[in-house]
Amino acid sequence: MTTKHDTTMIAGDDKIHDVMVTKEDGDEKSLVDAHIIYQVRKGYEPTSLPIITKTNETGGGIIVTNPALGLFEIRLEPADSALLTGLYFQECEVTDGDGEVGTVFSGKINFGKKLIKRVVPAP
Repeated sequence: MTTKHDTTMIAGDDKIHDVMVTKEDGDEKSLVDAHIIYQVRKGYEPTSLPIITKTNETGGGIIVTNPALGLFEIRLEPADSALLTGLYFQECEVTDGDGEVGTVFSGKINFGKKLIKRVVPAP
């Protein structure tokens, strides 16, 4: 089931998107053996390249927290958005264990400028 998901975050912050995938009837969709991909792009044009890509492959930034209930997290880290400001577009897609492809959500993501600058102490 596709939903619209617009969000705002400060560039360079950590952010976790908690996501639940459901079937058309509202029941939970199993994520056992599923492939999940999330991307952020500047536009929807075919020439717009992904700026952020996350997957549920090992170390890919998406963690399936409860496959039977269709629950997962998309983890954005500071390095993912540190240089971004303004409006971008996001989309998340799941291919289930049977090969059925579905867009879970799509929408806008607005990155605000960071006011506080981190100072890294000298070693």
